[in-house]
Amino acid sequence: MKQATLEYEHQLKLQQDKERLLNKYKLQAEMERENFDLTRQKIQIKETEKRATAKELAKISLDIIGRGAKEFINDKTLMSKVIFGLTAAYILGYGCRVGINLGFQFFSSRMMTPKLIRDTSRIPINQFYRYPFKFWNKYIKNFRKGNKEADIMEGIILKPELESQLKVVSSAVVNRKKHYAPFRNLLFHGPPGTGKTLFAKQLAQRSGLDFAVFTGADVAPLGSMAVYELHKIFDWAEVSTNGK
Repeated sequence: MKQATLEYEHQLKLQQDKERLLNKYKLQAEMERENFDLTRQKIQIKETEKRATAKELAKISLDIIGRGAKEFINDKTLMSKVIFGLTAAYILGYGCRVGINLGFQFFSSRMMTPKLIRDTSRIPINQFYRYPFKFWNKYIKNFRKGNKEADIMEGIILKPELESQLKVVSSAVVNRKKHYAPFRNLLFHGPPGTGKTLFAKQLAQRSGLDFAVFTGADVAPLGSMAVYELHKIFDWAEVSTNGK
């Protein structure tokens, strides 16, 4: 009987705990439901007020814009001033943009080396650190060597008759300033590797002329931009003070 009593008490306790938990969760669910309904109602009220405020602001803004446009249209003097100001601002802005583009093109075509040029004696402004070496090679080094005509053929091995012809031409080019002679145009032809470019570079260096090297193979891949790049080379060459 004692064991049965204990089991009965235990069952009653479990039943009471179960009912207490059910009541607790039920009460908590009801409170959450009420809070959810209140929160949703607050959000709806807030959004309704926000929409009404935005609508009122839009109405006021449209009203102000409409009155301003009406006054602007009726005031011919103000309209003409505004149109003139906008036109002047557009022309000024467009002119500045065109001027900047032209200035950049002018600077790049004269102060920077065109990309078609593979090698040149002219040092671009962004490689100013090379100027001391250029001064050394052009004046100090040549002054120490003394015989410029002999230096031109240094490192170049040719047939004797061709070498004598080139020495005559080189002498005329090197001494052109002494005799106030005009520049001479030279055309070298022959298979690759025979020293054409090497002799032309050394002749330009010893005579004080600028030189530039580019090949036709670099022009073909440019397509429609080839003419523009060739024009840049001629513009760049025209500003040289050491021959054209």
